[in-house]
Amino acid sequence: MRNLPNLFIFVLFNWLSLSIYADSYVIENHKLQVEKKKFGKEIINVQTVCIDGYKFIITSNSIEQFYEESDGLPMPAPCYSR
Repeated sequence: MRNLPNLFIFVLFNWLSLSIYADSYVIENHKLQVEKKKFGKEIINVQTVCIDGYKFIITSNSIEQFYEESDGLPMPAPCYSR
């Protein structure tokens, strides 16, 4: 009986973690060669991904969302199912 609260918390966290997963897949993957002044050439991996129906671009240290102009306003760019 003493472990019942711990079991409840464990089951609750496992149940909540199921709702965290997002539908995502890679649309494009590119390798860009960049010239650096101090370090010479560097290769950067750039991916365009679809996360929950919207486009994002991911590099080694950042993630940015794509936007499109719609009626003069920026709107998140949708991506469509595979």
